[in-house]
Amino acid sequence: MQYINNKFHYSPTDLILFMQSPFASWMNRFALKFPKETPERDITNDLLGLLQNKGQQHEQRQEELFKYQGLTVLKINADTTELKKQYTLDAMKNGIDVIAQAYLEHQPFFGLADFLIKVPGESIFGNYHYEVWDTKLSRKAKPEFIVQLCCYTEMLEVMQG
Repeated sequence: MQYINNKFHYSPTDLILFMQSPFASWMNRFALKFPKETPERDITNDLLGLLQNKGQQHEQRQEELFKYQGLTVLKINADTTELKKQYTLDAMKNGIDVIAQAYLEHQPFFGLADFLIKVPGESIFGNYHYEVWDTKLSRKAKPEFIVQLCCYTEMLEVMQG
């Protein structure tokens, strides 16, 4: 969640948090709007850090697999959201096979999709469009994963037509 120019901007993770705990979601909003009046956050635990590291390794292995398959892969890396969005749109216009860490947006939502995969079909870019792929360590699709993919897909639809 971000608070920019007196407006809230939400990620799919924020939507999932709201589904799981409206109070936790409210506290995040409160913290952005009133940072000096917000209680300190709990100290992060080692297990969460380990899981995040494992997730990043899993995503990196998938990226390497795409490269091994001969696909062109571009990882979006920029300091500002404006540049991330521009680099993502440029990659889509140029027909890159796989776009990693693609910035998606349709206000008030934004997010970073693990991968956009080029597939045959129609879009504003021509005879191809993109689908969202997300990497997870889980072997089962959990409801929150589906919500996240749906959010990314709606944002992508607006961006590619």
